[in-house]
Parts: sequence; C-alpha cells; structure tokens
Amino acid sequence: MYFLFFFLYLVAAEFPLFMLLLIRNWQGERGIFLLLLAFSLILLFAFMFLFRMRLNKPTHPSKKIKLISENLTNQTIIEFLSFFLLPFFTFNIASNGPMVLKIIELLFLLILLTVFLYRSENLLINPLIFFSCNLYKAESVGRHYTVLSSRRRSAGSMEEGEKERFIVINNSLLFFVFDEAELKKVKRNTTRILITITFVILLIVLVMFEDELLHVLKRLLDWLI
Repeated sequence: MYFLFFFLYLVAAEFPLFMLLLIRNWQGERGIFLLLLAFSLILLFAFMFLFRMRLNKPTHPSKKIKLISENLTNQTIIEFLSFFLLPFFTFNIASNGPMVLKIIELLFLLILLTVFLYRSENLLINPLIFFSCNLYKAESVGRHYTVLSSRRRSAGSMEEGEKERFIVINNSLLFFVFDEAELKKVKRNTTRILITITFVILLIVLVMFEDELLHVLKRLLDWLI
C-alpha cells in the first residue's frame, strides 16, 4: 500500500517532466501527454487538498517528538534533480516505435524511481515541497517520522516535546507549525496553490477538447444569429 502511495506521489511530483515532454511533442501526438499532465495535476490537487483538510482539523501526536537529523533539504538536491533528469534524458520520445511502447517505457522508469523513493522516503522530490519546506527525520516512542516545516523555520525553533505544534498528515508524516499565525499563512498559500492547479487543469481540458468546443460554440452562434 505504501508503494502505491509513493508511486502516485511520484506521478504527482513529475508534473514538470510531463510539461517538458508535452512541449517537446507539441506538434506530434500531444494528446497522450496532455492526459499525463492532467492526471499528474489531478493527483497533485488530491494530495494538496488532503494536506489542506489535515490543517483544517489538526490532530497531534500522542507522544513527544524528537528531531534526529538536521535539515535534509540541501543534502537532497542531487536526488531531487535526478528524479527529473533521469526520465527526461532516458525517455526517448523521438524513437520510431509505437506510442504504446513509449508509455510502457515511461511507466517502467516511474516504477524504478518509485523503488528509490520508497526506500529514501524523500518527499522533497515534489518541487512545491522542495522550494517551500524543510525536511527532518524525527522519532517518538516506538515510531519514526518525516517532519516538514516552512522554509524559514529553523530546527532550533522546533522545540522537543511541544507535540501540539506537530500536525499529523499521515502515519509517518508530520507538519510543524510554530503558532496560529503561521498555520493561517500555510492554509492561505495552500488554497492559492489549489486554485492555480484547478485553473491549469481546466486550461488543459480546453486544449484537449478545443475542436469540439469550437464546433459547439459555432453552432450556438449560428442558432443565436
């Protein structure tokens, strides 16, 4: 089940890759890449929406939380880049094979990357998380956690034992907020991201069904005139 979660998380995080593949193949069979981009953004919306709901009704760990690592963001830059550069340079969209084989090849690459993600549990492969959050490893009694915090929050301000400041996102992921003002800011920024993703998805739908919509619009104008 966790492997499926990381696979879907990876697909959602790879939306920049699908954008690049769409641009490279805009004059070709762009329909499949529009679908891939739309699917990636829908998953991203789902993850962000779940995160937003957790912030609305926060629950906290029952035990004290202790950080056991420094901020891991800077240590994962190469790993972050590899998750995008490997498929981009490995996936050969210009090959002469059928599109089905290209999609199978891309799926194989994504599954391979999911194996690495499953082992590393590096949530920073998502660009939205990478540029806006810090990542730490933490532990509680009998549990290990991944902790995200806002980019400007230092480990020194995440005092051990103040479990009320840690919000449970899932069984292994916590989000740290220093106070109510920071929580409101995170909610506001998350809402803006959700609105932006929704707008982009609608734009993709318009592009995908451009001919059909123009035909309907033409018939409507003819009927009105």
